Amino acid sequence: MHFDLRDTIPFLLVRAYRALRHNLTEARWEAGLYEGRDLVVAEIARRGGAATASELCDTLDVRPAAMSALLRRARLAGYVERRRSPADGRAWLLSVTPVAYHSAARTGTVWRGIDRGLTDCIGAADRAELRRMLPALASALAAMDGSA
Repeated sequence: MHFDLRDTIPFLLVRAYRALRHNLTEARWEAGLYEGRDLVVAEIARRGGAATASELCDTLDVRPAAMSALLRRARLAGYVERRRSPADGRAWLLSVTPVAYHSAARTGTVWRGIDRGLTDCIGAADRAELRRMLPALASALAAMDGSA
């Protein structure tokens, strides 16, 4: 039995993800913010410059072990600093360095440029609809056990 995967939503999502990843990779490398690191830096900055690893895991949907490795590499590269939380001495607060802010601004420009390019391509109304649908798709996929 022949089944053309190219007609499925998962195939199209993977294809779109690969194209997006290709567009982001070079800009990330030039800024020193490899995949994931730019999201961490942007999220810490969005939170006013301080966040815990647990908050980052929840917001970015990353497992604690993966976040720990990502943060260790970001600290070694000079993008993230940590200090004890004044409110809870057991917790570490993460902050971004000035170098990270500069690099994040560069990659943010690329992210916004890609967003503008997509909007130019599909139109503002379809962008709004896609923006509405993608979180629902992400939630549905997260709820599946892989056997659906």
